[in-house]
Amino acid sequence: MLQTSLAHPAVALALRLAEHDAPQLGAFARQLFRNAQADDLQGRNGADLAELARGAFDQFSQRLPGSPKLGMDVTKGSAVISIINDDMPFLVDSTLALLSAQGLEVRMVLHPVIGVRRDAVGRLLALDEDGGVPENGHRESFIHIELGGLKAGAVSQLASEIEITLQQVRRAVLDWRPMLARVEQVIGALETSAPPLPVEELSESIAFLRWLLANHFTFLGLREYRYEPDGSGLR
Repeated sequence: MLQTSLAHPAVALALRLAEHDAPQLGAFARQLFRNAQADDLQGRNGADLAELARGAFDQFSQRLPGSPKLGMDVTKGSAVISIINDDMPFLVDSTLALLSAQGLEVRMVLHPVIGVRRDAVGRLLALDEDGGVPENGHRESFIHIELGGLKAGAVSQLASEIEITLQQVRRAVLDWRPMLARVEQVIGALETSAPPLPVEELSESIAFLRWLLANHFTFLGLREYRYEPDGSGLR
């Protein structure tokens, strides 16, 4: 995977311009561009990237705790999407999968995870550019995506689908440990109160569930079935 460093000429100029505007903007810009893809920067100059950083920082400057913040700027079939969220797995992959399923052209993706401290109404008080977290702070994910191929009239629908995707990711992440605990309960029940099944079948089922728990499966949801002995089957 090709990556750029902060020494890339366009990035270096953007950082100087951002630092000149404000030290906190400069610190944010360093996080924003630290792992940018070299291919994404083709045709971009320092002034372009500095303006990108300013707009991203404006979005990042305030966010209510515990909920994602989605921004979309659309111009003639192109769109810039910004997503600020509590740091958690699956955010980028889930969002990009949604965009890909809709046939949209992804032209740039930036995804820094930044340690921040905010006040009670979500205003940014401090950020850490060295991978740490300020005292009484937490980590936040900032996703910047530039798109092409967005059809007129599709903006509201896309925004709605992104919000639904982010909600589903949050639910899956928050429910992950309870789901693991529920599988452990099922294993315990099979071991202590086994149904009238062959020993080999029970052993295989328990071994399979333990294999799932050993980081071989990503639990995104759970459904329980109840067997009705009157012949009506599973419910």
